[in-house]
Amino acid sequence: MDTTSLKKIIINNLNDYLKPLGYKHKGNWYTATTNNDLTYYINLQSSTASTNQLLKITLNIEIASAKLAAFDDDRMPIDQRRHFTKRIGFYLDNPEDRWWTVSDENTANTCADEIIRLFEKKALPQIKEIRSTNDLVDLMKKSNTEKTISFFREKYIGFF
Repeated sequence: MDTTSLKKIIINNLNDYLKPLGYKHKGNWYTATTNNDLTYYINLQSSTASTNQLLKITLNIEIASAKLAAFDDDRMPIDQRRHFTKRIGFYLDNPEDRWWTVSDENTANTCADEIIRLFEKKALPQIKEIRSTNDLVDLMKKSNTEKTISFFREKYIGFF
């Protein structure tokens, strides 16, 4: 089975899980927008180390704020600006940049199941707490340990 077919298995599993949560699917991306000013992005990323027969994959969790976008460099398209980014592996008890290696239908289904369970148990609770730009800014103010949050905290905290 080629990696395109393997990735499709993972995408279909993710779609089955994320669609009832309000996420829309396009390509490797899933998006959901709040009634406020946030857009949540879930991205299934393939590694450049993937081959025709072996897929290396991870999941990125990202949030964009329309309010914070006003302070961004406007040379970057609005749909590519993110104010929170975290790889799924950093939700593990021992945080790491986790990549799954997929070589057949069985490992594709196992990969999808592991990603979904980790997302459900660790990432989703955090995402549910970030319902507005103020929530996102509060998270930035509290965080001193996560590299990506620290970067954004330095960039935006003065505006709030």
